[in-house]
Amino acid sequence: MEDNEKRKQAISLYRSGEIINRIVKSLNKSRQWFYFWLDRYQSAKGKGDWFKGEQKAPKTKPNKVSSETERQVILARKQLDKQRHAQTGSIAIQYKMHSTGLGPPPLWTINRILTRHGMV
Repeated sequence: MEDNEKRKQAISLYRSGEIINRIVKSLNKSRQWFYFWLDRYQSAKGKGDWFKGEQKAPKTKPNKVSSETERQVILARKQLDKQRHAQTGSIAIQYKMHSTGLGPPPLWTINRILTRHGMV
């Protein structure tokens, strides 16, 4: 049985007068789980999608690197690749960006960008 169905069944059993201990035992859930969903049901007044879980992931990523910085790192790496005998690691990329007047990101950020684009 899917979680949404268990939540609906628990509330319908409760509304039909079933004892909470029996409800949680039959669904193999805890009393805390039951009271959480009972509270959600009552606050929604039984309407809407009260039985659906909410995502716990953050809505925004505050430390995400901007696409412009990512583009600059990739461009610096490609420029270094064109040079003969040039090093192409994150330190070299950071130095290249600094020498062109750009504010380079930290080394670990450069490594993550390179890994994400398959340039390692």
